[in-house]
Amino acid sequence: MDSRLYKLVCCIIAPMIFIACSDTPYKHGENGDEVILTLTARSVDAVKAEESVAENTMHTLRIVIASRNRAGYWNIEHNRLEIFGGTGVRISDEMEFPVEGSSDKRIYLIANESQVKKLPTGDDLSSVRIDLSDDDLYKPDGNGLAPIDNVICTTLQDESVAEKGVPMSAMYEVRMEKTPQTIALYVVRAWSKITFTYINETTRVPLEGEPVAARKRRIKLLGWSVEELADRSYLMPHVNRNASGAFTVVDSELKTVKELDEDWIDWMVKEAEKGENKESYEWLTDYSIPDEAGHSLYSFWYDTEKDAPSAPVIFPKGDEARRPDTYNSNAIYISESKNDAWYDAAGHNEGLGVQQYRLTVVTNELAYDLTDSPENWKAASYTAVLPNLSSLFRNTHVNVRITFKGEGNFAIYAEIQPWKTSAPVTGELVPETKTK
Repeated sequence: MDSRLYKLVCCIIAPMIFIACSDTPYKHGENGDEVILTLTARSVDAVKAEESVAENTMHTLRIVIASRNRAGYWNIEHNRLEIFGGTGVRISDEMEFPVEGSSDKRIYLIANESQVKKLPTGDDLSSVRIDLSDDDLYKPDGNGLAPIDNVICTTLQDESVAEKGVPMSAMYEVRMEKTPQTIALYVVRAWSKITFTYINETTRVPLEGEPVAARKRRIKLLGWSVEELADRSYLMPHVNRNASGAFTVVDSELKTVKELDEDWIDWMVKEAEKGENKESYEWLTDYSIPDEAGHSLYSFWYDTEKDAPSAPVIFPKGDEARRPDTYNSNAIYISESKNDAWYDAAGHNEGLGVQQYRLTVVTNELAYDLTDSPENWKAASYTAVLPNLSSLFRNTHVNVRITFKGEGNFAIYAEIQPWKTSAPVTGELVPETKTK
């Protein structure tokens, strides 16, 4: 499990007898119960993430405070957009908000909102920015949900990530009495990402008559596909409670569902502190994705030109010319997903809610004793289930390590790791056949 922190889930709301919204704006100082609420906000892995990298920081932060009065009506007390200069910040300064005391609050946090965009429609191929400044987005209805809880967005694959970061969000529910409060809040990335490391270890001397795949060979990396990823996700996290009203996770051995005796945000903090101790990671699997989110085979191509002249090429270890035997890919950003297909013949315990994702890598390969001409390059592909990936919850960094072997096989190792900085993405992410 990656370092993922959220506060309260937008779809997890305690039963309410009556909720309503008022169009009357809250006016500070009109009652004697006004108190100061002091907030600080930080990115989920602010302690460990690199300080000055745009991907890890908040460039803007919208803070919306909704208040429910004694009659059950919701008003928006504050809707403030903070703008941070330079490469952004991981931890904000303290921010003071005068609010009505003796009332329930919802605090919505959205960082880097310019990156919150919806899928293109019709002939318009560009993603469309979603306006998040409207107060009415944050007023709960009779079911306890505000329109912001159902806002759906997609990921971006362009240079803007390196400049403006990725969207982050959280929602807190607090009770303000008649005394000031100071609260530290966290925001979590709304996207996940996947990175690849390819290693060429096809160093064994081939036997006569062996096919190209079993020889010491040069490998051109054309692209990959994953079954199956969602094409969109909620902006706000949607985590579910069980019938007893508790949050649950799957244990690190993938054997049992564990009922938490604490708020899941506290559990997530502890998971983040595990760092590189991946063997002890637990898995949050009981979350919701939009009904509109279609899961499909997603393909990524390093070069879409004929013969892929710019695609990366890796050479066998020990190459006489000391050409590269390893290629580290840039990050590809993906939506929070929940694939219900299962690829292992052994089956699984469906009650755990664990997931599987299947990877195919596509290459062109040239035997080392052949001349570099188009007719000598042979197409190859490799398919395997991604190991050690039991949930593709948001803010997950999946690091895939692929080693091409001399015996014509490849070894694959995937792991969840703390979110680390990656260079801006190049290439093209393409959805193919869609399923629900």
